[in-house]
Amino acid sequence: VEQREERRCVELAARIELDAEMDLLMQRLHRSHEGELPDLGMLEVGGALNVESLAAGHANVYDAVFFVLRNPAVPCDFVLPAGHYLTLRYRGPYEQNGKLYRSMVEYAQEKGLAIHGKPFEIYEVDNRSTNDEREFLTRIELHVRP
Repeated sequence: VEQREERRCVELAARIELDAEMDLLMQRLHRSHEGELPDLGMLEVGGALNVESLAAGHANVYDAVFFVLRNPAVPCDFVLPAGHYLTLRYRGPYEQNGKLYRSMVEYAQEKGLAIHGKPFEIYEVDNRSTNDEREFLTRIELHVRP
C-alpha cells in the first residue's frame, strides 16, 4: 500500500482489447493536446482496466487510456484522488493483469481494505521503450481505504 498525491489526468475513453488499439489511442490523445504536453515518451501513461472483463476472467481489456499531467496549466479530464493505493508491479506481457488483479482484490479483502474506483495500470516500461515484452514493467493500482 502506497500513499499517492492527487494526480490530474487527461483521457480518451474507448473499449481497448488490442495493443495496437492502445497505441493508436495514445497517439490520438497526445495529438488532441498538442502543444500542451511533452513528447509521448516523457509522459506517465496509464490504462483504465475494464472491471467486468476482469471479473469474467478476460485480461488486457481497458475502458480508456490516460496521461498523468505534470503541468498544472493543462486542463484535466479527471483526478486520481490522493490517498492509499494497493500497488503491484509486474514484469512481462499484459495478459497477466487479470490474474494479478484478482490476487490484489483477495489481498484487499483479507486486509479489510475497501476498493474505491476502478483499477488502472501505469506503464513504467512499455513498447515505447522496448520491443521485448519480458522487459515491460507495469504497475497496477487500486485506490483503497480501511
